[in-house]
Amino acid sequence: MFTPSLIIIFAFSIVMPFIKFIVSTHKIHLACNILSIIGFSSALIIFSLDILEKIRLVLQNILPSSNPYGIISAFDSSEILIFLVANSLGLLTSIYSLKYMERDSGLPIYYSLLFLNVAGILGLASSYDFFTLFVFWELMCVSSYMLVAFRKSESESIEAGIKYTIMSSAGSATILFGLTLIYTVTGTLNFQGVASALKAISFNPLIYVALVFLLVGFGIKTALFPLHTWLPDAYMAAPSSISAFMSGIVTVTGLYAMIRSFSVLSYAVDIHSIWLISVLSVLNMFFGNIAALLQDDLKRMLAYSSIAHVGYMLIGVSVWTLPGITASLLHLFNHAFIKCVSFFCAGAFVYRLGTRKLAEMHGVGRVMPLTTSALIISLLSSIGMPPLNGFISKLYLFLASMNSGMLWLGLSLVINSAISAGYYLRIIRVLMAPKSENMEKMKEAPIQIVVPIYAATVFIIFFGLYPDPVFSLAQSAASHILSLGEG
Repeated sequence: MFTPSLIIIFAFSIVMPFIKFIVSTHKIHLACNILSIIGFSSALIIFSLDILEKIRLVLQNILPSSNPYGIISAFDSSEILIFLVANSLGLLTSIYSLKYMERDSGLPIYYSLLFLNVAGILGLASSYDFFTLFVFWELMCVSSYMLVAFRKSESESIEAGIKYTIMSSAGSATILFGLTLIYTVTGTLNFQGVASALKAISFNPLIYVALVFLLVGFGIKTALFPLHTWLPDAYMAAPSSISAFMSGIVTVTGLYAMIRSFSVLSYAVDIHSIWLISVLSVLNMFFGNIAALLQDDLKRMLAYSSIAHVGYMLIGVSVWTLPGITASLLHLFNHAFIKCVSFFCAGAFVYRLGTRKLAEMHGVGRVMPLTTSALIISLLSSIGMPPLNGFISKLYLFLASMNSGMLWLGLSLVINSAISAGYYLRIIRVLMAPKSENMEKMKEAPIQIVVPIYAATVFIIFFGLYPDPVFSLAQSAASHILSLGEG
């Protein structure tokens, strides 16, 4: 559980607040930023070396001529998937924050909370018992509350932070109730122990009650309709760097935890037969996209779009097959970089214009062409336009629903992709309109902001053209997660 990379993340989260006692005041921001980039880069390198070493051992001792993508099944590939997303977004957020957060104070705490958030996600992904999962879940949640309300001088940030804290805390309490019921029935919280105990139990209604508690608890963090109400305010009020990070990985980590927990209980509960998940999937899709159509705040529009994407990912959970879970995890990966680019670009506009209102962005694309081009790519990928990565994962979600006899879910996906095109194309039309007078003195976003935007954009394009590596990883991760219920 405490891998070298996770220890590095924890170490940097502890060290970061003490930077202000070491360097001069005017160098604190630069020192924190450099240290955070070093921290996330080191964790990524150490993790990669660990994976390569495991691959070498597998090749030497077990599978000397295996497919290079297939060998990841020898260890927890779901942990690899979540680590790559969380650590990559943490690194990109750190680079982006160098310029974007330069006007803010208290940055040692900001970066420390970012490291703690990533640590919570990584610990959750590597947990093999419900108690450890819950501890790391709380670490992720508490650091998220503080990041949303980081700009304590702005009333909307405090309001959004309080709302988020209250709702998410209620969700955590609900999860705890569910775990209490699981322990009551099985006498353990270890994944393998719970699955083995459930095999010996023919039927116990408490497990169904526990599953509902987990669905509601994780559903609040995942922004399932109608438990989503914290999300638009939080994403809108948080610094855009944090909005990008949360939309990319923090929110969907709730979905990952839900899938992992459901798999452990799947021997006693037929997940596929729970129609409520399918209904929530459709509600999230339609509500998120229709609500986004009515917005004039760019970040709030993107926030509602994230709610719709959670609905897309729930399609794979609804069908509860290997192709379905694979498609959900694939879209989790792709969505992370799509939304990262979208919110980074929105933040770049806010940085230059000082506004989030679309009505005040007419023609900004003509003076900020680099930022606008990246945003257009992310929006088209979000619609599902080939050859971008959003198309690939949506295609697999559609095929999974069709092959499972739930074509109506796939058709809902297609309809909602068309609805989303309405507001995405509206954004593009506004940005590419003739520039207004207040745009004359505007210029492109700083290079420190543009670089992480395009680094994430490369992922959108590359994994659209060549999805095999991430698809193989998602398939292996799905297979590993589904095996948790075998005991």
